[in-house]
Amino acid sequence: MSTDKLHDKFLKTLPSRMSLFELRRHANNGHSPYHEEAKRRVAEYEQSNEYLNENRLYEMPEEELLNEFNGLHSRQRAQQAEAQRTRNAQIFVRDHPEYKRTPQNAQNIDSYLREHALKPSVANIELAASRLAQDGILEQNPTPLPKSIRSAADEEWPDLMIDYQTGDDLL
Repeated sequence: MSTDKLHDKFLKTLPSRMSLFELRRHANNGHSPYHEEAKRRVAEYEQSNEYLNENRLYEMPEEELLNEFNGLHSRQRAQQAEAQRTRNAQIFVRDHPEYKRTPQNAQNIDSYLREHALKPSVANIELAASRLAQDGILEQNPTPLPKSIRSAADEEWPDLMIDYQTGDDLL
């Protein structure tokens, strides 16, 4: 193989090993031996979905960028709050065998918490259940469940006591 062909092959394969920064440098330098190949590779990359997804934030106006960031943060906080709400409800159910698990009871407790602007802590769920039971709104089990059923719940949710949080600890 002649020296010119080896040199041409070397020129064509080397840009494939370059970083995007290096490719841009060669593409902007009209005297670089890699100029044309680097220009082609940079243009190809800038049309790719990867580039467009990565760089859409750079071209976004600051106000839109802040809105997107705050929206993401709000969604994450809402997901965390919902997960904690679920854990607190499970703790309440585990600790109160007299509570009958029905969709209507859950809705009544949820409505009580919202109406009284209470966070869904275990203590507030207990307060809501107590008040609703006193008013005859909450359906309860006629007798407490046997210990064997209660211990089955402990086996199902062994980590719930670790996650117990008061109202002040919630998001």
